[in-house]
Amino acid sequence: MRHVITALVILSMLGCASQPRPATVAFENGRWYDGHAFVERTIYVVDGTLRTHRPRRITKFVDLHGDYVIPPLAEAHNHWLEPDKIDTYIHNYLADGVFYVMDQANVPIIAEQVRAKTNRPSSVDYRVAILGFTAPGGHPIQIVKQFVKMGEMPATWNSEAAIDRNALLIVSSEKDVDDRWPALQAAKPDFVKVFLEFSEEFERRRNDETFVYRRGIDPNLVPYIVRRAHRDGLRVSAHVYSAADFRNAIAAGVDFVAHMPGTGAGEEPDLNRFLITDADAQRTATQGTPVITTLGWLDDLRQDDAARADLVERVVIRPNVEKLRRAGVRLLIGSDQFRKTPVDELFILARLGFSNEEILRIASSDTARAMFPGRKLGALDDGYEASFLALQGNPLDDLANVRKIALRVKRGVQIP
Repeated sequence: MRHVITALVILSMLGCASQPRPATVAFENGRWYDGHAFVERTIYVVDGTLRTHRPRRITKFVDLHGDYVIPPLAEAHNHWLEPDKIDTYIHNYLADGVFYVMDQANVPIIAEQVRAKTNRPSSVDYRVAILGFTAPGGHPIQIVKQFVKMGEMPATWNSEAAIDRNALLIVSSEKDVDDRWPALQAAKPDFVKVFLEFSEEFERRRNDETFVYRRGIDPNLVPYIVRRAHRDGLRVSAHVYSAADFRNAIAAGVDFVAHMPGTGAGEEPDLNRFLITDADAQRTATQGTPVITTLGWLDDLRQDDAARADLVERVVIRPNVEKLRRAGVRLLIGSDQFRKTPVDELFILARLGFSNEEILRIASSDTARAMFPGRKLGALDDGYEASFLALQGNPLDDLANVRKIALRVKRGVQIP
């Protein structure tokens, strides 16, 4: 019996010896961002986690040569809708230091393909809304039809009846929501999307062909969808354009506002309909609902009509941004710029008067934490995920230094 026990102990020791120990890497000579300033220190990575105290055993040393280290950037609003370009999307986002992506509306057959290539150390981490809710003739049915013509979605999706339940959930009543809920559950979305668009005129627009694709879901259905989603443990994000859309979304209890109110103002004659009130902003702050910036369209508009872009920015966007900031509303970086990363969005915020410190906090901390609330992201502290960027210049001095990435590390894995 004694020999059997001895043999088992030896086998156990051999088994332990055969297990590779996790790599322990010391990153030396770096300046690490603490949320306010860059501090010279050595940080250790043990099994994909940041450690501030020196471990007993170090397997590798990396010299950062005085680089400035920040958490990775995040994108809270885009759409990855081209299956043949998924690898390109991933490459471009990682190259720009964007490790976290929130896809604000997709379809099951494409989302499955994106998921198969994401959520791993060598790729981006991806969250997606699938089968968003809209009304008959509502936005974004026209975008689905556009992608059908492009060949990115099945040719059989050539009518609203075919699009319903395959690409979107087209509803007019609570019964319609209930009937389509099993399709939503089967798609396994990470969150739910509702499309509000000029909801102050919903009754006027709902059956008027003049407003096809320039309307969204009945605002009275949104609270019902939010309650159902929350019961299923799902958060809800709302597409908004007008101030009424924003107000209806907040009143319904959504978890994200997917656009800065004022989006869509480029061609609308009445700019006052996009102006939120201080009370709107205060309620948003009280409820803790973050607002995603999505201001890249302003630069697109400026290329076509600089005077109009300047007017919309001055009359609508700047006042709305200032009200949200004064109230303490959390802003998240999101571009909604197809085939682009959100880096340009940072420079739009700079133009609107945000400090470099504010922009860094929003882009590298607040956005990722809102997207993945259960994870230790957005800081370079002990016990947090070992994901960071080493920059060749100080972004607090010059925001352009966020483009000068010397090293990318995600969960302890160096990304080429």
